[in-house]
Amino acid sequence: MSQRKKLYDKIMSSKHDNNIGFDETCNLLKYIGLEFRQNGTSHIVFSKKECDDIINLQNKNGKCKSYQVAQIRRFFRKEGIGYEDL
Repeated sequence: MSQRKKLYDKIMSSKHDNNIGFDETCNLLKYIGLEFRQNGTSHIVFSKKECDDIINLQNKNGKCKSYQVAQIRRFFRKEGIGYEDL
């Protein structure tokens, strides 16, 4: 199983929300086609032209914040992002 699919499983399980790596998550979001911007702050904003949602991430000691992981999970469900996209 690829690293992206393992990370996807961790995100979707909701059991590991406090232990999701920040860099790996950013790479996953870039891989599925989200564009990112960072305007001199600690926040990175991911978005996609075709959808209204944005994902706002902040690095906390190399991990994503748990509420932001939940936001990613909702985004994946809403947009129908699954294994075939990884």
